[in-house]
Amino acid sequence: MPRVTEEYKQLIEDRILEAAKSLFSSKGYHETSMDDIVGESGLSKGAIYGHFESKERLFLEVQQRKLDASLGKMEALFSTGDSASQRLKKALDSQFDENCDVTRETCMINLEILFNAARNESSRTEVEKRATSAYKFWRDILREGVKRNEFREDLDIEAIAPILDATVDGLSLHWMIGHDFDWNRMKKAFLQLVTKGMLPNGSVE
Repeated sequence: MPRVTEEYKQLIEDRILEAAKSLFSSKGYHETSMDDIVGESGLSKGAIYGHFESKERLFLEVQQRKLDASLGKMEALFSTGDSASQRLKKALDSQFDENCDVTRETCMINLEILFNAARNESSRTEVEKRATSAYKFWRDILREGVKRNEFREDLDIEAIAPILDATVDGLSLHWMIGHDFDWNRMKKAFLQLVTKGMLPNGSVE
């Protein structure tokens, strides 16, 4: 019997996750069945259960990969010499750009993760863990900026971090229900709002 390589296993896992992500974003978590994922992936049910023991586990893995990709993308934009304000602008640029020129189905996976977490305790626990990582990402930038006197010293960092993380989720919800606004315009306005309130001189570097 041929040996199954780790690379092959990863390819199969990626194929399953892409199929699941597509279905969760178009049909929603509860309306998607494992049979649907079998059909979308073109793999057998046994192959899928060999990698993921349940639909919930699949959904949680989709969440984790999305967060890892998002944070990784933002961090990859940073340069060694970047100021905290430059990092903040790059991170917000990246966060907004992920929602520019995408389909509603693509945007829906973000909201489906949150909707499911509101109804499912185990999913909520996982989402809270991921939110903790995201909030830390923003807090680290803000604290660095305060330390370097780039941002106002009286910033309520604990409150601002979740606001920065949740703004795009809120805008996505409005877009999903039919408010066809310009994402690039929203990004520019939000950056102006943030920097006016946080930077001593109220300007964007």
